[in-house]
Amino acid sequence: MVRAVLDTTTLATFTTAGEKSLMRILAHRWLIEEAFQAVISAYIYAELEGVLHKKYFQSRLTHEQIIAYLQTVKESSTLVTLYSSIRGVAPHAKDDPVIATAIDGNAQYIVTGDKAFERIRLIQSGIRIMSPVDFLHELDKTNRLRQEQAA
Repeated sequence: MVRAVLDTTTLATFTTAGEKSLMRILAHRWLIEEAFQAVISAYIYAELEGVLHKKYFQSRLTHEQIIAYLQTVKESSTLVTLYSSIRGVAPHAKDDPVIATAIDGNAQYIVTGDKAFERIRLIQSGIRIMSPVDFLHELDKTNRLRQEQAA
């Protein structure tokens, strides 16, 4: 199964995305279709929790919705312990633990809306960094290949 680290921006955006938006489609592919396994670490979870308690999200979501979403993320993701020490790889130091999450979680992808982070494209260990839109295209391509191989 495809394993992907969804960064905090991506995870938080799911909560306010429009019904037919690409972000909502990606969330559906993860949570309903189980087209990929999301990988998170305590670092990403804590960062998400902090972001969702900021004014922007609190003005759009109830406290109960925030708690329910955090629970969904926890239950629908593989939580990995960080052993890798990554420094100076990401454009922002706060994103180095996201890379460590991908490495320690054996993820093939990091999905991010951060353009500077996305520009890295590929980490030495073979982990690809891409936007949510590009990741959706990659999932579609992977599914087509599997269907062709099964036929």
